[in-house]
Amino acid sequence: MIIVLAGTSEGREAAALLQNRGWPVLATATSPLGAELLRLEGIRQVWQGSFDDHALPGFIEENQAWCLVDATHPFARTISRQAMEAARQTGIPYLRLEREAGLIPEQGVIKIEQLEELDAHIKPGMTVFSTLGSKHLPQLLPLVEGKQARLVARVLPLDSVLQGLARLGFKEEQIVALRGPFSEEENLALFKSHQADLIVSKESGPAGGIEAKITAARKLGVPIAVWARPAMQYPVVFHSAAGLLEYIEKKFGRCLPMTEGVVIIAHGSKRKEANDEIRNMVALIQAKDRDKLYQAAFLQFDPADLGQAIEQLLERDVQKVVIMPYFLITGNHISVDIPELIKAEQQKHPSLAFLIAKHLNGHPGMVDIVLDRIRECIPLKKVD
Repeated sequence: MIIVLAGTSEGREAAALLQNRGWPVLATATSPLGAELLRLEGIRQVWQGSFDDHALPGFIEENQAWCLVDATHPFARTISRQAMEAARQTGIPYLRLEREAGLIPEQGVIKIEQLEELDAHIKPGMTVFSTLGSKHLPQLLPLVEGKQARLVARVLPLDSVLQGLARLGFKEEQIVALRGPFSEEENLALFKSHQADLIVSKESGPAGGIEAKITAARKLGVPIAVWARPAMQYPVVFHSAAGLLEYIEKKFGRCLPMTEGVVIIAHGSKRKEANDEIRNMVALIQAKDRDKLYQAAFLQFDPADLGQAIEQLLERDVQKVVIMPYFLITGNHISVDIPELIKAEQQKHPSLAFLIAKHLNGHPGMVDIVLDRIRECIPLKKVD
């Protein structure tokens, strides 16, 4: 599994590119909007939430990841540090995907290293127009109000963001709730309509729309303060999803579109943890066998049934499917239920070749597995 910390458009692009080339991908986002954008991109495995200093290594191990791609925002230094440390602890490669910074012109631009440096450039009665998003407003607002100036903030139109601004004391006329990117003309109109005297932005690169902001500010004759990207030392850095893909395919082996798929079908349990154990097993098998595409399916108690698993394989142009029953004994599920399900799927997909593997009972390796479990409790005596 490749985990992509996909907090940017570059991250979404990389996750989609890797997935389309056949690599198993789990993409993460911190916000519901970010998770929804990943799903709209077609990413099948998406996890939404935040990590603390201790959670990411466990997340890597839980998902059996063997590569970590950090495509978070250039200013998200904390998660990047956590990601590098988590990769080191778990012994997997850390790959940084970061947008190009671009060149910032000197004329009309105030370059700052820390947000507190704005204090020298804010004058009483000014209107400061922030394009920093919502995260830094608790830090920026006291700077502006301390100089008896007015702050206007452009933020994402999310209920959680707007509620946060209300708690900070923002009035309706101080909020521009819009989702970018913004063209030069759109920036020009917004800066002009709010009578901006100072614009604040991050050095977010072309993908973050910095050039359009600077050009609009210059046309209005309004200074723009650009918060410089924090300097960090990454072991490996890529500036394009294509470059990242090329490196991964050279390092781990080329992963071309697959023509064979395998569905490992288990009984299913009312306990989610039990079904997750099956999924984890399938992920481990997938990591060892990249020539085929694997899916987990369940007979009961889980929406991931055989039909859904086959549909997911068909999305990847699979032409042959092996059904592997994850069962120990020859009961009705093996002799009746699974064959009937396969027959129904064959009627739905007549051009798809179906094969069924034997279930687990009778395999000579089962003896060693049982003995290993016994040895874990009571070491077997050696016979001289």
